[in-house]
Amino acid sequence: MKRTCKTCDHYDCVGNCLCTDYNCPFRTYAVKREREAPACPAWKLDRHAFKSAFLDSLRKAREKHPVFLDVWPKAEDAEAYLDTAEIHKLDIGKKESTQLHSILFSEVFEFLAEVARGDFNAALAEAGDVIAVLYRALNGECKQEDKQ
Repeated sequence: MKRTCKTCDHYDCVGNCLCTDYNCPFRTYAVKREREAPACPAWKLDRHAFKSAFLDSLRKAREKHPVFLDVWPKAEDAEAYLDTAEIHKLDIGKKESTQLHSILFSEVFEFLAEVARGDFNAALAEAGDVIAVLYRALNGECKQEDKQ
């Protein structure tokens, strides 16, 4: 997926850039932009484009790997998953390049723990947390001085 107006959250259905970011050269309300035009500096991933990428990946994965898992996670593994999540959380406050890794894997292991426990609602909530981390990473959401 390319960073274009088509994949930007500021792009409306009739071709207008509705960006209100002061860094955007097209910040005037409703500036006409081509769908394939390169994204402005204020690009933000559109949730529909994110969903489309997910659905495309899901279709490809199901075609390539018709059998998803041979063995389902066991309930007795839930505590080990939570322990691993806690280990990753310890690294979250550090200002190192592993911070995104730690946040993502912490959420993934919390998801695995709930799957192992058989708690669908909690697993679904944790899956939402994983997706939120992925979405925010794609948008480059971090402190501006760290973003280089």
